[in-house]
Amino acid sequence: MECLPKDPLLQFNPDTLEHVRKLYDLDNPVRIKQAIEILEEWIKKQHHFTRKEFDADYLERILVVSKGSIERAKSQLDAMCTFRTLLPKFFFTPSNLREDFKPFLDVCWIVPMPKLTKNHHRVFVLKLNTSDFKAHHSLLVCKWLIIVCEYLKSHDYFEGIIAIADYRTLNLPALVSMTSLTELQEMANIIIKGFGARIKEIHIINESKLLDFLLQIGKQLVSQKILSRATLHHDVEPIYEYVDPSILPVELGGTERSLDTLQNEWLDVLSSKDHVEYVTKMNEARTDETQRLAENFNSLYMGTPGSFRNLIVD
Repeated sequence: MECLPKDPLLQFNPDTLEHVRKLYDLDNPVRIKQAIEILEEWIKKQHHFTRKEFDADYLERILVVSKGSIERAKSQLDAMCTFRTLLPKFFFTPSNLREDFKPFLDVCWIVPMPKLTKNHHRVFVLKLNTSDFKAHHSLLVCKWLIIVCEYLKSHDYFEGIIAIADYRTLNLPALVSMTSLTELQEMANIIIKGFGARIKEIHIINESKLLDFLLQIGKQLVSQKILSRATLHHDVEPIYEYVDPSILPVELGGTERSLDTLQNEWLDVLSSKDHVEYVTKMNEARTDETQRLAENFNSLYMGTPGSFRNLIVD
């Protein structure tokens, strides 16, 4: 791509494209073209892939989150197609998002913020607007995240993610007792290994002493490297040291539009005909495991359908 296209939801810094490309040695147009061509040729030779064509801009974004490494990009493509096959419960074709996700939308906001930080990081805000968060909402949260991530994979361009989780209204003891660690592990692998999310910071806001316990749970879900980037806060003000308030929504003391307004804007875009068709097409990018070399599957995805105990994310 010659420039970042204008997007109804996402804003970029004037130098985002140039900065991120240069960071991963992708600022040479010839280098990008060659890398994409190598990926395209590799994809054609993967007999277990059910889809053999991907948009060049999509492949470039995979190269970006793979830090310019073609081998990492191959692994991410394979992982994403494999997860769609092995974990179909997380992937579905949206028909009416406002109805499909109504139980989740009534209790929770999960919104990528419009502006990037000065370091070209995209901020994700998760905020519960009630203490009535139930176990069955978790799967809807996972499905919502995947639909959002599919959009970001085809439209966004950034260097990393800053996640902010506002749990001040959450009944943590009740949630912990209802949480499925297996489901959380599966989702963490899809987001980190499949979509290649590069999480730079995690900020958790809650006054409960159970936050230390949640970090112990986190050790079972992600690598120590990622977990070390998590910071616990008892209030929102300390987060301003990491993220400028102009990027944050009014619910977190910022000057950006409210989470309710932003989530409704996301619903409009994610419900559009173009995005529904795109998600439908991407859901077809799966694997036929009868065509894959057994030793390759065993070394990469042993345990994926269950405990993920052999699949390490970083």
